[in-house]
Amino acid sequence: VSTVSLTPEPGDHGVPLVCKAYSPNLPGSVLHDQITLAVHFVPVATISISGGAGGDAGVREGGAVTFTCHLKANPKVYNVTWFHNGRPLRRQDWGKQMTNTTLRLRNVTAAMRGLYTCVGSNLEGDGQSNAVNLNVEFSPVCEENQRDEYVGPRGGSVTIACSVVAYPTSLTFTWALKRTPETPPVRLHSVGREEGLTGHYTLSRLEEESVEVWCWAQNAVGAQASPCKFTVYTQGRPGPVSSCRVGNHTASGFMVHCVSGPLRSMNTE
Repeated sequence: VSTVSLTPEPGDHGVPLVCKAYSPNLPGSVLHDQITLAVHFVPVATISISGGAGGDAGVREGGAVTFTCHLKANPKVYNVTWFHNGRPLRRQDWGKQMTNTTLRLRNVTAAMRGLYTCVGSNLEGDGQSNAVNLNVEFSPVCEENQRDEYVGPRGGSVTIACSVVAYPTSLTFTWALKRTPETPPVRLHSVGREEGLTGHYTLSRLEEESVEVWCWAQNAVGAQASPCKFTVYTQGRPGPVSSCRVGNHTASGFMVHCVSGPLRSMNTE
């Protein structure tokens, strides 16, 4: 009697295990038997994208991309879940097409960039795939929650920072000045300063009470559809005083208390 002990792995599933016996005294007298291994294991999942191998992939906004979840499992998989940046995707998200093993994204937008994984589930447990990073190339859009008001001294200058989100990140910036709500913006021909995803422009010789400065960025995908808008206020003399009252009468004088007119702060934080 001969025995063998082994620890099966997922790759051993379906592989024949053969036992052969022979006697050196009886050449050619070989007896053999075999069984096929049935290994139960958690699903092994891998992702490919658009028919290629896994790894980083890029697509331009408006394009389409297909992910495929390849699964090996025993017993068979009863459910596949897709994840985007760790969040499970629902069929109604983004108007995508999704089956158990494929995820097709159409009209790709910047919101779809990030890491994609799939998880296969069977009676043995859940198996997560490798992560595929989807880089979406998109034209610039304004950075949210950036500062949009500036104050400068009359006759002085103020530097405006225009921040955008874009990929690729090689950008050029265009600036324009809008003096009144009724007049169109006039392009500023002086060159601003660029630092990555932020452009800077110094507006000099402030005179108007307020003006708007517009900023557009452009990359290899295209130009920014809507400009980032900033309002620049000029600090001048205070407005007329009001609510004056007289108090503290003495033999030699009195005090007058008034509320000053509006004056914008010079705080540029």
